[in-house]
Order: sequence, then C-alpha cells, then structure tokens
Amino acid sequence: MTHPLQIYRESLEIQSFRIVQGSSDVDIDALIGSQFSVGSNSILTIIDPFDCYIETLKTCFNFENLRSFCQSNGASTLLFDGMHGAGGPFARRIFVDELGLPEVSANLQ
Repeated sequence: MTHPLQIYRESLEIQSFRIVQGSSDVDIDALIGSQFSVGSNSILTIIDPFDCYIETLKTCFNFENLRSFCQSNGASTLLFDGMHGAGGPFARRIFVDELGLPEVSANLQ
C-alpha cells in the first residue's frame, strides 16, 4: 500500500485534473481495484480511502486510549464535525467500528 505522505507528495505534482460526471464508462460502485480508461492517457482506479485514512489517524491519535475513554461510564461527550458531509462517511467507521461506540453515535442526520 502506498503511504499517505507519498500520495500527498505526488499530489503536489498534479498539473491538471478531469471531473467524470454521469459517465456510463465509469462505475463508481465497481470493486476496489477496478480500472477504467478515461481519455487517451488516463486511468481511473477505484480505491477504498477508509483503511488508509484510519491508518493515518492512528499515527496522530492513540486509538486505544480513545477507545477506553469512549467506553468509560463517564458523562463525557464527543463532537464530530463532518465538514458539511465530506467527513460524514468516515464517522461510522471511526466511532462505531474503531472506537466501539453504539451505532447511534454515527447518526449523521
């Protein structure tokens, strides 16, 4: 797996990008690793950002301590800012799957 910092470094070299909207040539629900030709010299690869994102978070935060804190019987609360939806899909993965909070903790409504 490519390290997130390497991906970031390579992103600094991007000269241009394309937006693929409503194309029948690209199935965004395809299996991870599926590739689609976009234009004459570009390939789009379906990725799963969750594992890489969680790995990066674990280098910044002590998930064991967070898990213990979240599962303690105290009256503590956490506030998650999903950045107007951009981070919302990650909430369930972090709070429920990683930190062991109940499903209602990731209620994004």
